[in-house]
Amino acid sequence: MSTKVIARIIVVCIIIVLIGIVYILWSDGKQSAPDNLAETPAVEQSPKSALVESDTTTDRLKDMEDDIIKLKKTVKEQKSLIDTLSEGNATSEARLAKTSGKNILATAHTKGSLFSTTSTAYSPMSMFVNIACPVQCTLWIDFYTTSKNNAANNENTYGLFLNGQDQSLYSKAVLPTTNGSASISLNDAIPVGAGTYTVEIQAKTSGGTLQSDISFLQVLAIER
Repeated sequence: MSTKVIARIIVVCIIIVLIGIVYILWSDGKQSAPDNLAETPAVEQSPKSALVESDTTTDRLKDMEDDIIKLKKTVKEQKSLIDTLSEGNATSEARLAKTSGKNILATAHTKGSLFSTTSTAYSPMSMFVNIACPVQCTLWIDFYTTSKNNAANNENTYGLFLNGQDQSLYSKAVLPTTNGSASISLNDAIPVGAGTYTVEIQAKTSGGTLQSDISFLQVLAIER
């Protein structure tokens, strides 16, 4: 579901709630009016009491008018938000359309299970895929995991390897608290010639025990 659709659903829900509030306020005022007319005062109401009652009714009407003004302002703000999101979504779609003219020649993906290491040098974490490029192509790599460490102030690093060679492309996080966690993503594009390639993610830590929960790796081979 697009950001534009989600935003419109949110605004519609807000408008429905606000209309309900206005209806309740209007119903309360309508119900109280017959009650006031039906009451038969035991004694003649003084001009001063009538004036107080009139002021109270005026105050209630003013409060209702203020609420309606606030509702209109909220609706206007939400409409402005929708317009902004729509513009951003349109821009993103335009950029995607501009770059999606290339064919995707192959895809590969894998999901990793729990992994841990105390090594300060890169260690395989069984996160790799093999992908073939029939012609020159660009390998688009997308990796994600949640990283933890059982000791504070240690650095967890995840590096990208192509056919066993360190590409000097990495993502890392310093975990300031014991058993703290951080989301790690590693995205890059590598131009290659025709052939078969092994794309792999390895991990290391500066201290303590690095632990990765479930990890995801996806690679697209895109013509160039």
